[in-house]
Amino acid sequence: MIKSLLWRICLFSAIALTFFQCTEEEEAKSPLNKIEEFSITSMNPPVSGVINEEAFSISLDVPSGTDITDLSPEISISDKATVVPASGTAQDFTSPVVYTVTAENGTVAEYTVTVNVLENTEAIIDTFIFKGFETELAATIDEENKTITALIPRKYDLTKLIPTIEISEFATVTPASETEIDFSKDVIFTVVAEDGTEVEYTASIGYEPRTEKAILIFAFEAFTPTINGVINEDSKAITLTLPWNTSDLTALVPTIEISEGATISPENSTAEDFSFGSVDYTVTAEDGSTQDYEVTVELEAAPTPEFDDLISTSFRKGELVTITGKNFSDISVSFSREGFSSGPSLESEGETSFSFNVPNNVSFETGTYSFIVYIRNEKYVLGDVQILPPAPTISDFVSSTDDDNIIVRINGRNFIEGENKVYFVKNDVRTEAYIR
Repeated sequence: MIKSLLWRICLFSAIALTFFQCTEEEEAKSPLNKIEEFSITSMNPPVSGVINEEAFSISLDVPSGTDITDLSPEISISDKATVVPASGTAQDFTSPVVYTVTAENGTVAEYTVTVNVLENTEAIIDTFIFKGFETELAATIDEENKTITALIPRKYDLTKLIPTIEISEFATVTPASETEIDFSKDVIFTVVAEDGTEVEYTASIGYEPRTEKAILIFAFEAFTPTINGVINEDSKAITLTLPWNTSDLTALVPTIEISEGATISPENSTAEDFSFGSVDYTVTAEDGSTQDYEVTVELEAAPTPEFDDLISTSFRKGELVTITGKNFSDISVSFSREGFSSGPSLESEGETSFSFNVPNNVSFETGTYSFIVYIRNEKYVLGDVQILPPAPTISDFVSSTDDDNIIVRINGRNFIEGENKVYFVKNDVRTEAYIR
């Protein structure tokens, strides 16, 4: 009886001890089954999910264009828990994916993971290229100011250009790429991002600056007919030949035609002094390059002067003498004999005549002189002339009577004693008077 009781007590104790040990082991296993972090580290920058513990949901926003059919998330879970699908396992997130987390003690939590692909916000023109030229031409894009600029060769039509435009992924642009566009004035390009963001770019396309810098015409229109310069492009020299009798070269006004878009200095239609032979002109092209020309003005060879016969070969001192003929210019006159010469100043001169007063000073004596005329520094001897005393002039006279004789006093200049004669004329009868 006692043995039976002891055996029962031992059996009960063993069962109780076994039960106590099992309960203690079960209570020692972790019940934690949380996803603590869910991220895709293969992206740059990495994307971390937003975990909602109440809803047992995780959401991730990935950039536009991300391929969500093959993402391998890195998952951090509670200690001693497990997760299915496992961390680092590639998944297709085009639809929500359920991740099951099992705690050490076997309790389960299910998280629904949703990956959202964000719409692209970029509305950028990356490249703007004209491919229809001999060489592709890429426009300059100023992203800060949203401008597009380019200079194209002049042989192309600015109104019919076709740009190739590269823009942000999933964006659109208006006018569209590969569309013929008139760029004779500024064109607005509107880029619309995937999310609807709009950005405008202003495209200013023009021609390359001209490089031409030539003088095409250089003429003096004041002459009849117009005198056109001979232009030597090899030596960059221009020569104009003016009539031989052109007297003033100090203020000639040229008419100049130059390359389109170029400028010239001195300016067109500006009076210039060509009396020193030449004037330098500088032509500046649109691109800033320059070309110098030397413009030279010459007089044509003068024809040989011709003199009309002298009306008289005797000149009185002080007499105004006029010489006629043709082809006169740059004239001077001289009376010369035995090492003595006297050159009177001209009173007038022209192409067909000139006038001067015969010297009437004491040193210029009467007698025979060689009459010399210089035309354009060429000497022409017109012959010997006699220089006579100056012609007498009468200023007034006074008459009186003495013993029935009429006495006349004549006042004047250039009278020569012993060579003066006075006559009284009545009824065509001339009577010589007695000079006292």
